[in-house]
Amino acid sequence: MVFPPPKPTRILELDGLRGLAVIVVVLAHYLAEVPHGFFPFSLGWLGVDVFFALSGFLIAGILIDNAGCKNYFTTFYVRRSCRIFPIYFLFIPPVVMLIGQLRQSGYDWLEQPLPMLGYLTYTQNIFMAWTRQNGGLALLPTWTLAVEEQFYMLLPLLVAFVPKRLLLKTFLLLIVLAPALRCVLLYQFGNDYVGVNCLLPCRWDTLFWGASAAIVWRDPKLKSMLLKDNGKLLKAVLIIAIWVVPLMLFSKKFTDIPVRKSIGLTVVGLGSASYILLVVSKNVSARILLSRPLKFFGTISYGLYLVHQPILVMLHGFVFGTSPDIETLPQILLTLSALPLSVAIAWLSWTFFESKIVSFGHRFKYG
Repeated sequence: MVFPPPKPTRILELDGLRGLAVIVVVLAHYLAEVPHGFFPFSLGWLGVDVFFALSGFLIAGILIDNAGCKNYFTTFYVRRSCRIFPIYFLFIPPVVMLIGQLRQSGYDWLEQPLPMLGYLTYTQNIFMAWTRQNGGLALLPTWTLAVEEQFYMLLPLLVAFVPKRLLLKTFLLLIVLAPALRCVLLYQFGNDYVGVNCLLPCRWDTLFWGASAAIVWRDPKLKSMLLKDNGKLLKAVLIIAIWVVPLMLFSKKFTDIPVRKSIGLTVVGLGSASYILLVVSKNVSARILLSRPLKFFGTISYGLYLVHQPILVMLHGFVFGTSPDIETLPQILLTLSALPLSVAIAWLSWTFFESKIVSFGHRFKYG
């Protein structure tokens, strides 16, 4: 398998897709995943799978394009650190300490967070699986960041040391292992075991689907095969993945082992990667992804993902003394006010803080 030289072009549609993903995730957390939530917004978890597939596609593409460079590892990890660590360590540890102090002061609407060590080392997902505790609503979304960070530690090694001719086969093997492991854990620990949702080996199928798509995009033979006839094959895969979603939502009516937690996540990951390939190859209309609002949300997506849930929890706690809910009109209004506040904080963080450090990181060049 021979890859052509890298083409350092930014795919703007993927910025819009990232923006769309963060919007549906935030809406799900605010309007669905609360005691009196609206069911139509409950599909927001799909945004997490889109994030995973995007990360796999973009990060694998960067690594494949620069494999063999003398400063391959140094440049990758410096750039990733500049993008991920500053706002995370500026925001998350103080939130953990604040929650601990508030709980000691009698604010019982806050749940016990996981140990600080988990948040500092991006291992909160492992603590969740080990203790069967989620660390509370305010910091729950950070398990996805732990999964991605652990993936960033693994993927550069695979790209660097696995022969190129075996790289796609390796990714596909790892993809197959994920639903198999989920089934084993579900059988061993029960259908409510949190580890099947948050451990890296249980969730890397979607990440490696994205990475496989990056290989396809760079291999002329595979690209021609999968994208011929305007991508009919990938469109069929995408349609199948979409139709699997309702089955995943109501899976307990069909099987003892929930479909979503076994094979369903793998199918949705394949659908997400297929859609990404269709977008970058211009085989589906993606005009909406180029809209300024979606690109704006794509730009601030990381900061928004970090701050939106703690802000919601703190607002409801200090105003009503309860966890977030939308049962009454005042609760709905307070929830809706949390959204622009979160967006404003994320924009300020990107404009005056994150973007400066990202620019510094890009001073480190491959090769």
